[in-house]
Amino acid sequence: MNKYQSRLQKGRQIIINSKIKLGYGTDMVAVHNNYESGWEYNAWLSNGMDPFRALQAATKTNAEICEIADKVGTIEPGKFADISAWKRDLLKDPDALRDCAFVMKEGKIYPAESRIAEEC
Repeated sequence: MNKYQSRLQKGRQIIINSKIKLGYGTDMVAVHNNYESGWEYNAWLSNGMDPFRALQAATKTNAEICEIADKVGTIEPGKFADISAWKRDLLKDPDALRDCAFVMKEGKIYPAESRIAEEC
């Protein structure tokens, strides 16, 4: 392991162990397009991030950072909410976010395509 790699790993551990408000959609996975954000989830979990924290970062925390938490970010009366479901266990499988089963928007269900199947 080179010195740069060990410093990156140490920096990630500092972030993981901190109470910093960390939003989802960072440059942590800069080699993928925005619509491929499932790779970021994989990177977060593979580096030891708690899956609840990663999911909250993508929803509630991002809404707070963008100062729109009064409208989105959590599922509760008076807020806009799109609901998604996954075929895999989001708490245990780092690839789960790339295998969406469906999205519900305004009460209508939209099918989703797996981003994993096309990689095989």
